[in-house]
Amino acid sequence: MRGGLDSLHDPFLMADMEKAVDRILRASAAEERVAIYGDFDVDGLTSMHVLGRFLSSIGIECHYYVPNRLVEGYGLSREGIEKCHAQGATLLVTVDCGISSVNEVAHATALGMDVIVVDHHEPEPTLPRCCAVIDPKRSESSYPFCELAGVGVVYKLCQAVLRQLPGSPGAPQQGAIEADESQYSPEDQVSAALFPSGPNLPSPHTLLSLMIDMVALGTVADLAPLVDENRLLVKAGLRQLDKTRNIGLQELKAVCNVDRKISTYDIAFRLAPRLNAAGRMGNAESALRLLNSEDEIEAYNLASVMEENNKSRQKTEQQILVEAERQILRELDLSTNRCIVVHSENWHQGVTGIVASRLTKKYYRPSIIVSVEGNLGRGTARSIPEFDILAGLRECRELLSTFGGHRLAAGFEIDMANFPAFKESFERLAAERLSADDVTPKIFVDSVIDIGEISPELVASLRVLEPFGEANHPPVFVSRGLFPSSPPTIVGNRHLRLTIEGRELPLEAIGFDMADRLRELRDTSRPFDFAYLPRINSYRGGETLQLVIKDFRPSEGTRA
Repeated sequence: MRGGLDSLHDPFLMADMEKAVDRILRASAAEERVAIYGDFDVDGLTSMHVLGRFLSSIGIECHYYVPNRLVEGYGLSREGIEKCHAQGATLLVTVDCGISSVNEVAHATALGMDVIVVDHHEPEPTLPRCCAVIDPKRSESSYPFCELAGVGVVYKLCQAVLRQLPGSPGAPQQGAIEADESQYSPEDQVSAALFPSGPNLPSPHTLLSLMIDMVALGTVADLAPLVDENRLLVKAGLRQLDKTRNIGLQELKAVCNVDRKISTYDIAFRLAPRLNAAGRMGNAESALRLLNSEDEIEAYNLASVMEENNKSRQKTEQQILVEAERQILRELDLSTNRCIVVHSENWHQGVTGIVASRLTKKYYRPSIIVSVEGNLGRGTARSIPEFDILAGLRECRELLSTFGGHRLAAGFEIDMANFPAFKESFERLAAERLSADDVTPKIFVDSVIDIGEISPELVASLRVLEPFGEANHPPVFVSRGLFPSSPPTIVGNRHLRLTIEGRELPLEAIGFDMADRLRELRDTSRPFDFAYLPRINSYRGGETLQLVIKDFRPSEGTRA
């Protein structure tokens, strides 16, 4: 739990790492132009930023290409590859994508470009044929941890390059996070197309140490499990985020009103949604420009655009959610249906992933949302731990044009002529694999505790378990026989706020996305059992002890 970056695994245990490092160093020696092709989400954006800045620090001229989600969809496209080639790139590096783009990589090779694939998604049996394919999930890899985010794999590639640079001290150690940040003064403002380079850039070693904040940002945003290396990377990255020298992140934190010690919660629910909104509502290039910006005015303006995009995203998301739920009520019987598959021509494809996540959380079953444009359907899938959504899509692959992703999140394209057969096949598959118990949501409780034991000191003692996130959730406590001290209210349209009688003073409590359960707590004369997370809530300079409610039910007996 207390390890540092000196505990990270050897990057050369990943298959093809030596080949990738050798090709990058040859590009540096020959002064080649390199194109970095990334995904449009936060993991992809931070991957492009880290790799572009790092390669620039070793003398490589880098351009990037961010696909337009609404036009090109996910992954490599022939159009994007051809644009990279037209810019004079002789080496194409994909980040957070490419592992399933066999045909597209072949097209890039035919144009005369060498290709390095740097990805973390599940590989298919046939890999792209190119210089190197770096993915910790490859079966040939002896790397001991396969759950890195895309930006984590990029960080390992940079570590490996560092170790091969003449005179390099090797991979960054824990102490390197405290590097002299005064060295970080790139000579030129970053343009929309070109990463900075020049003699005033910090050393590659120092630069990679400073960019650990980007690694944390992308890892948490992509819901990578915060165990093993991810835990170490995020722990170090959070410290760097508190004092980040990245002007874009400084302005984004200001827009989000994050003016305290930053947490994984701040990344997941404040920073990441605003960066993601750029790609969801249009083109993610503006978000990458924000991360790359060296001008305070430009960064402020771009952060303000992120804020407006996020408000638009929230409005669109709510509209789609309402329509999807109406379709569910009309067409599905949730007493028998083990999954949700809905579609519409009116749904913004950039937002369907969030809606799928909300449906999965609410109904606790795999959810697929398909946005239709003409004969093309673009599907987004989210799942529960009991069902491997990527494996499910793989069994329906003959009906899909493309697909890819993870066990819990995936995407695909489909000819809508195949949609009825796909829907029938997937629903049948879910019915075969999932029982009624599997689609019943569960809360795992760490301890039953008297409410009087909850204190700021207890919350402080739990911080040794941080950073919390996917696969490393904060402890959940249950206290029985508690009385609401006043009727609950709704805040922010979706959330439930109330106070609960404590041993001495009432305790503030909030239930996120629980507004629909308001009526259950109207009667303040009856006791309830509450499952919750205790935390210190910071708001407008003040701090209060707060319970984050996970669930509640009427008590069977008397007050505990």
